[in-house]
Amino acid sequence: MASSDKRTQIYLPEAQYRDLQSLARQRQVSMACIVREALAEYATAHPAGAYNLDVDPLADLIGCFEDDETLSTAHDDHLYPKK
Repeated sequence: MASSDKRTQIYLPEAQYRDLQSLARQRQVSMACIVREALAEYATAHPAGAYNLDVDPLADLIGCFEDDETLSTAHDDHLYPKK
């Protein structure tokens, strides 16, 4: 373990824990090693900040409402009008 590594703790369902333990034994590595590899693979497949509007069900709402030009900048005035 490198000195810059951070310690963390996770809770796994029993079945995942057994699978992780079995895989680590088969590969003769630590369970932590398997978790780090899985996280690295996941992070590569889902980079931070990469947001895909094609799979967001709310993306269809973008642009479907008409409003005056001030709605986005003065939304509080529209939501909480002065009495």
